[in-house]
Amino acid sequence: MLTPRIGIDGRPHRLVWVVRLTVERGRLEPGDVVSVTFGAGSGPEAGFRAALNPHGAERVLVAVDPAGRGSFQVLDSDASPSLQVVPSKPAEVVAVVPSLLEQGEAASLRVAILDAFANAVPDFEGSVRVRLHTGQADFARESQIRPADLGATRIPFRATKPGVVRFEVEVPGVGTAVSNPVLCGQRAPGLGLYWGDLHSHSDLSYDAIGNTPYEYARDRRSSGLLRELRAFRGLARGCMEAIRDRCHRFNRDGNSRPWSRTRPRSIRPGATTTYFRGDDGPLVSRETGTLLDLWSRLEGHEALTIPAPYGRSLAHHPGPAGSWGVSNPDWSYHDPRFQLIEVYSIHGQCESLMILHPLAYENCDYTWAESVRGPHYAVDAWTLGQRLAVIASSDDHASQPGRGEGGLARSGLHD
Repeated sequence: MLTPRIGIDGRPHRLVWVVRLTVERGRLEPGDVVSVTFGAGSGPEAGFRAALNPHGAERVLVAVDPAGRGSFQVLDSDASPSLQVVPSKPAEVVAVVPSLLEQGEAASLRVAILDAFANAVPDFEGSVRVRLHTGQADFARESQIRPADLGATRIPFRATKPGVVRFEVEVPGVGTAVSNPVLCGQRAPGLGLYWGDLHSHSDLSYDAIGNTPYEYARDRRSSGLLRELRAFRGLARGCMEAIRDRCHRFNRDGNSRPWSRTRPRSIRPGATTTYFRGDDGPLVSRETGTLLDLWSRLEGHEALTIPAPYGRSLAHHPGPAGSWGVSNPDWSYHDPRFQLIEVYSIHGQCESLMILHPLAYENCDYTWAESVRGPHYAVDAWTLGQRLAVIASSDDHASQPGRGEGGLARSGLHD
C-alpha cells in the first residue's frame, strides 16, 4: 500500500496486509474454526514472499469486532497465533572467491547453502568437496559445514601461479557450483573489483521486511558492497541514522568496502536514489523539492543520483487509485550531474521497449506493471547522446540482496 495507513498494531508508514472476515449471516459459535492460508493464490491475490526472522516466531495480530460496529479489540498475545518462516530443504550451493588477488595471497572460498527460495539453511550439516576448475592453488579438498556454521563456511586457499583460478564445489545431497574466476597476478592489484547490490530494502522501508540484509549479503551472497535503501513518503525522523548505524557496524567488522552510502528518496515511479560518499548530505523528498532542487543542494557533496524504474505504467496495480501512475522521463534534458541509470530491478527491465522479453514489466510478477510505448528507455537516452553508465540491481524487499530473479545470477556472466 503506497499511501501510509495505520495497521492493527497501530504503526503507520508501512505495507499493511490485513485479512478481513465478515460474517454476513448467522454467527460464529464457541469452538468454530476460521482458517487462513498464507501464500495461497497467484497474481495480485498471491501472498508475499516473507523473509526469515532470526529472532523466531512472530505474533499474528488478530482483532475482533463482536458487535459489528467497527470497534475492534486486539486479542492478547496468549490468545493469538504465531507464524514462523522456516527454510525449505537445501537446494542451492553458492561458491564465491575474490575477483583479484596477488600470487600467494591468503584468501577464502566462501560456500553457502540455500533453499529453493534463496533462504539460508542454518541447520545444514554436511561435507564440502572442492577441486580446481581452472588454474593452480593450494587448498583443502574436503571440508565440513557444522551446525555452528549456520549453513556457510570459508575454505582458505592461495593461488600458486599467476592466472585465472576457479573452483568446483560439490555438496553431496545438495548439488554443485562453480565459483566465479579470480585473476591472480604477480603483483597486488592497484584497484579492487567488488560485487554487490546497489539497491535493496529491509524492514527500515515501509514496504519491505527482514532485518539482516548485511549478514545475508556477506554470508549467503558474498557481496562486497551493499546499499540499503529506505523507501518512504516524506522525511522519516531517525531513518537515515538507523541505516548509518547498521552500515557502520557492518563495516567495522571488515565485511565490506563501501564507496558510498545510500540516502532515501521519495518512493514513487521515476524516483531518484541518491548515493553519498560519506555520512552526511541533503535530504530531498517529493514533498520538499524536485530533482533540480536536489542537484542544487548537492553542490559541494560527492554524490550520484540514479533514477529508476522508468518507462512503465502502474495503472493496474492493486493499490489505491491515484497512488501509482506513469513514469516517462524526458531524456532530451541534459545535465552533467546526471550520470547513471538503473536498467533492471525486480520490477523488470527498462533498457528498451521489449514487451515480449521475459524480463519485461509485463512478465515480472512483482508490481504488475506495463511497459509504456515511447522514447522512455535507456536506449532512447543513449540515442539522444546522453552519456550514462548503468547499474542493474535486485530492488529486493525481503532482506535478500543479491538474489537474482528469473534465472539471473552472477554465474551467468562467467559461463
